[in-house]
Amino acid sequence: MSDKKNDFRSSFKAAKSSGKKTFSYKGKKYNTTTAEEKAVNLSPSKLTKKSNKSYESAKRAGFKSKSKNEISESYTREGQYRKGDKLEAKGLNPKKYSDRMKGDFKGSAFALKRPSRLIKNRKK
Repeated sequence: MSDKKNDFRSSFKAAKSSGKKTFSYKGKKYNTTTAEEKAVNLSPSKLTKKSNKSYESAKRAGFKSKSKNEISESYTREGQYRKGDKLEAKGLNPKKYSDRMKGDFKGSAFALKRPSRLIKNRKK
């Protein structure tokens, strides 16, 4: 990774850890909201659109852009967390049942348990 990318990531991390909502880097303003945080509150249709768009963007970059890959993975994981939430609502453990198709629960093979750091940010 180039020093340019490291400088931006360091600036982002410092602003994020100090609780700032925005920061400046080389004269341009950026916010500290991650794709993971944005994905949590998207509607299902918007999440699907964002996931598809970010995947295509990463694909066009040859999957060589770390930031584009991270964004795409964030939207994909949120979809998996939502499937895990549905399993939990049915009284099933996403970790135990994620590799099995149970009944008519479509997509349970890709379900993940939502990390606790994301539960507090989620709108119900």
